[in-house]
Amino acid sequence: MKPTLLFLLPLFALASCEENDRQVDREALQEMEEAQSEFASKLEASLSNEDGPGVTAEDLEAHRDSVNAAADKMGGKLGEAIRAVSALEDDSGEDLAKLDEFVEKFVEAIDWSTLEEADDYDERRALLEEYKEFNEQMIAEQKNRPAEVKKALDQINYEGDERRDFETGVRRKLAKIFTPFATIRQCDIEICDSSVRVLNMLEESKGTWEWDTENDQILFENDDDIELFNAEMALFDEFAMKQAEAQSALVEAIR
Repeated sequence: MKPTLLFLLPLFALASCEENDRQVDREALQEMEEAQSEFASKLEASLSNEDGPGVTAEDLEAHRDSVNAAADKMGGKLGEAIRAVSALEDDSGEDLAKLDEFVEKFVEAIDWSTLEEADDYDERRALLEEYKEFNEQMIAEQKNRPAEVKKALDQINYEGDERRDFETGVRRKLAKIFTPFATIRQCDIEICDSSVRVLNMLEESKGTWEWDTENDQILFENDDDIELFNAEMALFDEFAMKQAEAQSALVEAIR
């Protein structure tokens, strides 16, 4: 499971520029559009190739630099507003690194092949609960983005029709992105809950199951445990499919 990019704010200005009646620097606008298209393509390639490199903090920084350079070329209050909105993502590289670390530990926590020998049920449950809380926090922060944008625009005294058009464009883009973003994170929350239930069942049934190294599967003595385990694995597949669909929708939303 590859982590999905968390924070996709910088180019929401494009939508507002299309609605704005005032003349903008068309060259700067084209540069911003090209930066967004390149970034979306990189994200799409990252999501479709599980074994390839993901979007990195360096990719985020390079994208933000391209946007800010185009905003400076555009100038005026609109350029300043784009920079103000882009600045809301200054910590996204650090958050992305944290997500990468969580995902790596998450994969280890649901590796049932090592559980019997490691006997570290409590540690795995704690990690899953921590990762669940991290996902919940990400959803809450993304939901609060419109308020943060408003505050950022207030701080630069952006006013009038241009402010209205710009903020409308940002809000529309945020709304378009939020649903697939929240779905992706909610799927990980559900998988964490499912994994904790599996851990509880395996701990309670300790001594009545073992890992079959040859066939890479768990062997149970109790039919009820088999049924419960298979039901939870079916949920894993269901959430993974739902997450993949949301990832595709997210890429389209940021183009």
